[in-house]
Amino acid sequence: MLRFLEATLKRSRAAAYAVAAALTALTLLFRVALGPVFEGPTMIVFTVPVILSAYLGGLGPGLLSTLLSTVGAAYYLLAPLRNLAVSSRTDRLQETTLLLAGTLISVICMRLRDAREEAETSAAALQASQLTIREREEQLRQVIDGLGPHSFVGLMDTAGVLLQANRPALAAAGLELDDVVGRPFDQTYWWNHSEPVQEQLRAAIARAASGEPSRYDVQVRAAGGTLMWVDFSIQPVRDADGRVLYIVPSANVIEERKRVADALQATEERLQLFIDHAPASLAMFDREMRYLSVSRRWLSDFGLVGQDLRGRSHYDVFPEISAEWKEIHRRAFAGEVMRNEADRFERLDGSVQWLRWEVRPWHDLAEQVGGIVIFSEDITDRKVSEERIARSAEWLSLATRAARLGIWDWDVVNNRLVWDDGMYELYGVKRGEFAGAYEAWVAGLHPDDRERCTEETARALRGEWEYRSEFRVVWPGGGVRHLAAQGAVIRDESGRPLRMIGVNHDITEGALQKQALRDSEDRFRKIFDASPTGIAINRAADGRFKDANPFFLSWLGYDREEVIGQTSSELGLWFSDDERERIRAAVASDGKDVEARFRAKGGEERTGLIASVPIAVDGEPSMLSVVRDITERKRAEEAIRERDRKFAATLDLLPVGVAIVDQNREVSYANPTLERMLGLSLNDLNAGRTNEVVTPEGVPLPPEEFPSARALREHTAVRDVELGVVGGAGGMTWLMASAVPLDFPDWKVLVVSSDITTRKRAEAEILKLNAELEQRVAERTARLDEANRELEAFSYSVSHDLRAPLRGIDGFSRIVQEDYASRLDDEGRDSLARIRAAAQRMSQLIEDLLKLSRIGRAELSREPVDLSDLALAVASELRQHEPGRVVEVVVQDGLKAQGDPRLLRVLLENLLGNAWKFTGRTERARIDIGAETGSVATTYFVRDNGAGFDEAYAAKLFGAFQRLHGAEEFPGTGIGLATVQRIVRRHGGRVWAKGAVGQGATFWFDLGETESGRTET
Repeated sequence: MLRFLEATLKRSRAAAYAVAAALTALTLLFRVALGPVFEGPTMIVFTVPVILSAYLGGLGPGLLSTLLSTVGAAYYLLAPLRNLAVSSRTDRLQETTLLLAGTLISVICMRLRDAREEAETSAAALQASQLTIREREEQLRQVIDGLGPHSFVGLMDTAGVLLQANRPALAAAGLELDDVVGRPFDQTYWWNHSEPVQEQLRAAIARAASGEPSRYDVQVRAAGGTLMWVDFSIQPVRDADGRVLYIVPSANVIEERKRVADALQATEERLQLFIDHAPASLAMFDREMRYLSVSRRWLSDFGLVGQDLRGRSHYDVFPEISAEWKEIHRRAFAGEVMRNEADRFERLDGSVQWLRWEVRPWHDLAEQVGGIVIFSEDITDRKVSEERIARSAEWLSLATRAARLGIWDWDVVNNRLVWDDGMYELYGVKRGEFAGAYEAWVAGLHPDDRERCTEETARALRGEWEYRSEFRVVWPGGGVRHLAAQGAVIRDESGRPLRMIGVNHDITEGALQKQALRDSEDRFRKIFDASPTGIAINRAADGRFKDANPFFLSWLGYDREEVIGQTSSELGLWFSDDERERIRAAVASDGKDVEARFRAKGGEERTGLIASVPIAVDGEPSMLSVVRDITERKRAEEAIRERDRKFAATLDLLPVGVAIVDQNREVSYANPTLERMLGLSLNDLNAGRTNEVVTPEGVPLPPEEFPSARALREHTAVRDVELGVVGGAGGMTWLMASAVPLDFPDWKVLVVSSDITTRKRAEAEILKLNAELEQRVAERTARLDEANRELEAFSYSVSHDLRAPLRGIDGFSRIVQEDYASRLDDEGRDSLARIRAAAQRMSQLIEDLLKLSRIGRAELSREPVDLSDLALAVASELRQHEPGRVVEVVVQDGLKAQGDPRLLRVLLENLLGNAWKFTGRTERARIDIGAETGSVATTYFVRDNGAGFDEAYAAKLFGAFQRLHGAEEFPGTGIGLATVQRIVRRHGGRVWAKGAVGQGATFWFDLGETESGRTET
C-alpha cells in the first residue's frame, strides 16, 4: 500500500503537498483533542506527519509538514493559545527542535528513499562484479594492510595460534610476520606484559572456539614497551553447518576515543537518527524480546507504520509467532548467528509473507549478550493491514495513561499497611494477594534493594531525614519496575511515630533512560561501523571532513585521524583538478549518483558512485556524501569485453564450423572452418549465394527448414540434424548441425556444424559389411543350435549316467550302515557316513547344475506377479521343513512385478532359503522382504540378520560353486546364488549384495522395469 501511494505521489507533486498538509492537519486535530489527557512533550507527535510526508513525497512535502506543524502547534497548543507569540523558553526550544529535526528528517528520508531505489536498480550489476578469488584475496590483503598502524586484524585457528595479521599494525609494534605467525596469540609481544591480561585473552579464545564472540577494552604493549588502550574483539568464523573454522581477532586504538568521549555524543545522536531511518528492515530487542529500536523499513515491511514499538514485546505484536521462530530467538540469545535467504512466514489470519532475514546477538559494554538484532527484507510487498493500524491507535491510547501514582498509609503501631488501587497496579498484584503489612512490602522489593530500603525507613522513623527513596519491585510474574517513594511520618506528642503516609510513582522509564542511552549508543555505533556504504560529512564552507564511517576510511586506506579536518584535495583523493571540478559540478547540479575515480592512500584507483545532499550539523552548514563502491563492477565490465575478444579468437580456431545468425536471419559471424566446409565466404552467405542442401534421404531442404530458421521460429534448440551440402569441399559435404537460441541483444542463434563426411562414407561401408555379416550369422546360428541340442542330450546322458552310480553307492552304503554297523568300529562307521554324505552331496550338486542349465534354456514369459504372495508361500514351506525354528518373516504388502512366475518363485526360494539357512545360529532371527521405488526402476530386497559376509569377497557370491562359509557351518552346493543371478539377468535386471560379518546380509535385485512398469531393452 505504501509503495503504491509513494508511486502515485511521485507522479503528482501537487498531490504530495496536499497529503503533507492533510497529515499535519489530522495530527494537529488529534493532539488538540487529546490535550486534557496527554502529558508528553508537545511537539513529539508532529514527527509522525513529517516522517510520512518526507517518505511519501520527498524533501518539499517534508519541509512543508515541518513548517505547518511548527506554526499549528505554536498557535493552538503553546501558551498564549491562538497566538503565534511564544511566552516560555521551553516552548521556544520545542519549536526550534521541531524545525531542525523536521528538516534533518526530511533530508535523510529523501536520501534514504533514493538510496533504496538506486540499490534495487544496481543489484544485478553489483552481482556481476564478483571476479576471481585471487583478486578478492589480494584486495582483502590491501584493505587489511590499509587499515593503518592503529587497527589490527588477524586470523587464528581454534587453538589460538595466529595464522595471519595486517602488516601496518605489526610495524607499529616493531614486529615482523615471522615474530607472531605460528605462535599462540596470548604469547605474542602485545599480551605477555601481564598474566591477568593473557588469562583474559585465553578465556575469550576458548569462548570463540565454541562459537561465542567477545569484545572488551584492554591495555596491550606497543613499541618501546608503552601500554595503550585498544577496543579488542574476537569473532568465530563458521562454515555452512555452523562449525567454527577460524577465529578473527581485531583491535582498534581507542586512546583518542577515550579523550574525546564527550565530543562523540553529538555524532552518536546523528548515528541514531541515521539508523532510525535506515533503508534496511532492522529491529533491536532486549533479552525479554522487547523492542529497543526499529528502522522505518521494518515498520513499512511489517505493516506497522505509525506505531511506537519501543518497550513492547515482539510476541505481543506478532502473536502468531511459531515455536520454530522462538527457538531461533533462543539460539541467538545463546550467541549464534542465524540467517535464511528465503523463509515462508504464515500469519495468524492466513496471509503468507516471505522474508529474507538474519538474527544475531548484540553485546553490551560488559560483553554480555544484551539482546538480538533482526535484519529482514519483506519480499512479498503485501499491503499494510488495517487491523495493525487499529492496534497501533489502541496502544497509543494506553501509552498516554502510562504515568501512574499510588497512595499508601502505614499504621506503624499496629503494623497495618493500606494501599489504594494505584499501589496494587504499581506492584502488579490484586486485592487479596497483599498481606497488608510492612514485611509484605519488603518481601516485594528487589533483593538488592531490601537492606537499603529498610535502613531508609528506619532513619525516617527516627526522624533523621525526610523520607524520599527510589527502589525496584519484583512483580509476581517476574517483571521489575522502578518506583520513587515519598512519605511523611505522623508522631504523637512525645515524638513516637504513629503513622507514615506517602505516595509511590512509576519512574521505570526515567531510571532506565541513562543505561538505555549508553546501550543504544553502543549498538548504533556497531551498526554504523558495519554499513557497506561509505558515508562522509564535510563542512560546506571549506570542504573539510567532519566525520567518516569505517567503510569510507578503509575503502581509501586512511585512519580517522588522517582524514578528519582535511580536504579531499589535501588528501590527494582526485587524479586531477579538472576531474575534481567536473565531479563537484555534477554533484551540485542534482545531487544524484555521479561516477568518480578516487585515489586511495597507497595510490590505488577506486571507482564509486557519489551523491551529496546539504544538511546542518551542530548548526553548521555541511554536506552529507554517500559513496558506493563500483570498482569491482567496472573491472567486471572490462573483463567481459576482454572475454568477448578472446571468445571470437577462440571460435576462429575451433575445428568445427560455427556461425552466429542475427534476428534478421543474416549470418553475422562464420568461422574459417565453416567457410572451408561450405566452400562459401561470409559475404557469399549474406549475399544469398548458397549451395543446395539435402536431407540424408537426398531430398532438397528449403531454407525455412534449416536448423537456424527452426530455432528462431520455435525458440528452442534444434540438435544433431544431418545435412548434405552439394558443392562443398570435396563435392558433397555431410554436416551434423545444431542450432541454439541465444539471449543476447544482437545474437539470436548459434549454429555449430561438424564435418561427418568421413563417417557417412564409413557408414555406407558398414551397411555393406552388415549385409555380409547377417549371412554369416545365420549360418553360425544354425550350427550353434545344432551344438546346443547335442549339448542338451549330452547333459541328460551325463546326469543319468552319473546319478545311477551315485544312487548305487548311497544305497549299498545305507545297507551296510543298517545291517553291519555292529561289526564296524567307530572309525569304520564314520567313514561309511562320510561316503553316504559325499554321494548325496554329489547327487544334489548334479541336480542343481541341471536346474541351472534348464533356467538358461527355459522360455521367458512376462506377466504380472504378486511377489508378496510368492514370498509368503516360500516362507510357509520353510517353516514346514523346520517347524522347531522361530524366525520372524516380514513381507511388505503390495509387492508387484512383471516377470516369469515360475522363475521368480525359484529366485525367492533360493534367496529366502539362503536367509533361512544363515540365520540358523541367530538368537532372534528376522527376514525382511520389501522394495524401494527409485527414479528409474523398482528395486527389491531380501534382508536378514544372520551370519553375514565380508564385502571384500562380494564379487564371488554369484559364481557357481563359490562359497564364503564352510560346509560344516552351513551346508550347500554354491549353486543357489548363481541361479538367482541367471534368473535376474534373463529378466534384463541386475543383482547385488551388501553385508558385514556377524551383522546380516541384504540381497538387492531389479527386473529391468522402469518406474512406469515398462521393461528396459
